Amino acid sequence: MKKAICLLISAVLMSAVSCFAQDVPTGFSPLSELKDVQAKATLDGKLVVLVVKGIGYAAYVESAFKTGNNSIGGGVEKIFTRPDEINNADKSAFPQALKDRLKKGAFSTGSAVTFIVFDSKMTKIFAEANGRDLLEDRKLNNEFKKKVQEAKKTLK
Repeated sequence: MKKAICLLISAVLMSAVSCFAQDVPTGFSPLSELKDVQAKATLDGKLVVLVVKGIGYAAYVESAFKTGNNSIGGGVEKIFTRPDEINNADKSAFPQALKDRLKKGAFSTGSAVTFIVFDSKMTKIFAEANGRDLLEDRKLNNEFKKKVQEAKKTLK
């Protein structure tokens, strides 16, 4: 009986862990790996992009997420988090630019996606945009792309 209960508990825990792991999109690192991502970006001379995606799964949220990723392009280190995770995290270990951004206000837990582009050491924010705005405003999207491209050039 004990063995059956242990197997059941193990199966439930493994399912919970795999569900959490699947929550982070391919090509992204979870917020828990922030220090490692920052160190890799510094070593490789890449920008760090933090994507905070609300829980809503409306079609425009997914489209906004894809549009923002396309606007950023490749050659960056990407971190993915949910608003509840970052809003409630212990911020003492965060880089200063991220701490400063969080002082401006919490991230929306609704149907929203936010893209924040940092330098490799995360001491400066080069660009920030709401995914819905990027999706709906072509001019804003082009300006965001331009800021990201210019930021990439400063690290080369």
